[in-house]
Amino acid sequence: MTTAYAFQLRLASFLGGFTVMAVELVGARVLAPYLGTTITVWSALIGIVLAFLSVGYYAGGKLADRFSSVRQLAGLYCVAGLAIALIPYSAGKMLPILQESGLSLSWQSLFAATLFFGIPSLTLGATSPYITRLALNTVKDSGSTMGTFSALSTVGSIVGTLLTGLVLIQYFGTHNILLGLASLSLCIAALVYPHKKAGVAVILGLLVIVTQGRYMQAVHARNVSNGFVDTDTAYSRVWVYPEMNWDGREIRVMRIGNEYSSAEYTDNGGGLVFDYIKAYQLDSYFFPDPQNILVIGGAAYTYPKELLKRFPNAQVDVVEIDPGVTKLAQEHFNLVPDPRLTIIHEDGRTFLNKNEKKYDLIFGDAFRSVQIPFQLVTQEAFARIAAALTEDGVMIMNVIGGLTGDTSHITQSIVQTAQVSLPEGALFQVYEGIDSASLQNVIFVASKSPLQDDAAGADELQRKYLSLRWNKGWDGELPILTDQFAPVERYARSR
Repeated sequence: MTTAYAFQLRLASFLGGFTVMAVELVGARVLAPYLGTTITVWSALIGIVLAFLSVGYYAGGKLADRFSSVRQLAGLYCVAGLAIALIPYSAGKMLPILQESGLSLSWQSLFAATLFFGIPSLTLGATSPYITRLALNTVKDSGSTMGTFSALSTVGSIVGTLLTGLVLIQYFGTHNILLGLASLSLCIAALVYPHKKAGVAVILGLLVIVTQGRYMQAVHARNVSNGFVDTDTAYSRVWVYPEMNWDGREIRVMRIGNEYSSAEYTDNGGGLVFDYIKAYQLDSYFFPDPQNILVIGGAAYTYPKELLKRFPNAQVDVVEIDPGVTKLAQEHFNLVPDPRLTIIHEDGRTFLNKNEKKYDLIFGDAFRSVQIPFQLVTQEAFARIAAALTEDGVMIMNVIGGLTGDTSHITQSIVQTAQVSLPEGALFQVYEGIDSASLQNVIFVASKSPLQDDAAGADELQRKYLSLRWNKGWDGELPILTDQFAPVERYARSR
């Protein structure tokens, strides 16, 4: 093996490791709009990628011992590149079908990860023993050779992880990154098999990928021109688009991952759409004249804007983890600067841990794939919320869960955990007539001081939600959620 070709193999090993991790990270963004970003989805994705890499390592080693051909090595990279190039197109077709299959989220995640990322992981895994076999000169230097290529592949994975997570996803769309990685795999094929035929094949492959990219960009441009925005932020894949509401009025929707996060009417100066947001207007019943308000979770900022209108003397602080979401709210949901509005881009729990300000109202409206991030519903989190409330201040939280049966486990665990620090609480159904065991929005109100419990002074809307107060308890108790043990994913799966 010449010194020049040894360098080519080392570079191929590095770039192969880079590609594996980049595809895996971007894969989470591919699945998010349909399956979400819960630990269930991440576990399935990581597990499937590792499983197929392992099979690839084994099968590639067997084949390398029998053939050890640079042509076959190049072929593996070509197959990987073409498989990666198909992901952006096939995912948009197959994931909606899988989402409507009726399978559990665990099975959906496993099938999706296998379907889209199995072949790229298998073929890229198989290249590793091929490269090592080709690089071996003598048995004597086999240890150092294998160590060198393992290290290069690992360093490539590290660079791929950091570059993709910190830079690429924030500046390039998911589809563009995948098509770029597909092109990179084809270029690696030409690198390890520098032959005219290989060059022609790679050029043809790149033309197909570029053509596909141009087509998808054209579709995206048409969508944007029609008011549909599909973009990647530092934390999520976000869609913004117009649609007709059930009442015949046009609304603009923000969807984060697979979650319908926010919506507002596009006519007559906007307006609240979701019923659970309207139920937040119980706030003035429990605390009539708040001066300082905290909202954890901004999204399109529909309710923070409403708070500014309803409470002209109040200062509203909004903690939103994703600056990209705030930018979209400014561009598409008429979020404008206001001296009474302070936006903090930070994780809600991180903010609470160091907060020293007192609030009359605290709203909890942060979600990740239709469930509240666990770190915001533990005993430690509620202790920080209690410390941030004034003596008669009130927390109002949107919980998605049932009130009886298995669906109530997530609701019950959150309420029982909160009551350690906020002993006074009340639950309100948002939808009249809905079965208590059904998955639904439930408004949880809690305080350190006794809550008002008669309808005196309530307006018509507030009386509606006050009439939907849930006064029944639960049979038995669930463990208190803590930072050390908070099985919210298990409780959510019971839904």
